[in-house]
Amino acid sequence: MGPLASGTATITAIPGDLTTSANEADDRFQVALTDVRTAAGADYNPNAGGPDMTLVERLRVTDNQSCAPTPCSGPYDKRATITEIDFSVPVDCVGTASNGVGATCSANTTANALIAGAIKEGKQGVLSVFRVRLNDSGPDGVRGNADDKLFASRGASFPRRR
Repeated sequence: MGPLASGTATITAIPGDLTTSANEADDRFQVALTDVRTAAGADYNPNAGGPDMTLVERLRVTDNQSCAPTPCSGPYDKRATITEIDFSVPVDCVGTASNGVGATCSANTTANALIAGAIKEGKQGVLSVFRVRLNDSGPDGVRGNADDKLFASRGASFPRRR
């Protein structure tokens, strides 16, 4: 990351509208990173036009969408907590025209866009998010495989005063 680096990753719950028949409930994932650079200081954009990073968040979901006993065919109305999963959000980077500022990396998507039906309207749920990390897609440019490397993780950095 460059000297002017900053970044945020947010999840916003979208409650939906119970007065319509549509499933409008969702969770929005937004990522915004600025001044992202390579170790040599150039803009970070390893796979121009292709996948660059993945935001991986460990999720634990407790909801009223389960079925018992397993296996079953419904109704899906029992309270349960799923096994923790890694939820992946693709993040792409674009170089800047300025030599003084590194690349900008971003994502703006929803859980239902990434996994159809992940969030259902009218089904109460609690989402716990932890172990947030940003992975580089590695030399082959493929997200989520064995050559991915940790690029950044959740935390804060405070410059030391001299």
